[in-house]
Amino acid sequence: MSKTEDSKEGRRPAHRVRAVPDTPRREEKRAERRRQLIEAALEAIAERGFAACTVYDIARHAGLSHGLVNFHFDSKESLFECVIDMLAAEFRAAWQLALQHSEAGT
Repeated sequence: MSKTEDSKEGRRPAHRVRAVPDTPRREEKRAERRRQLIEAALEAIAERGFAACTVYDIARHAGLSHGLVNFHFDSKESLFECVIDMLAAEFRAAWQLALQHSEAGT
């Protein structure tokens, strides 16, 4: 049994667990997982609609556990906001490219 100490919040372990510092590789992996989940959310929402789509559906499309969805995003709604942001960024990039080509006369 581990030692505990009393605090205002209640009983907790006497030792503190230190978070592992983020390395560039860890940050890269985290960003890749987020992108993977955002793309999977787009697919799942397109397939089932936002209201019918669940975190489990998104995880299944990504090939990941539903716990990772909850780890990376506060809610299905916050994940959906990221989907919209991604689509807006893609649209903006395509629009700017088209504008550059039209200004260049190509």
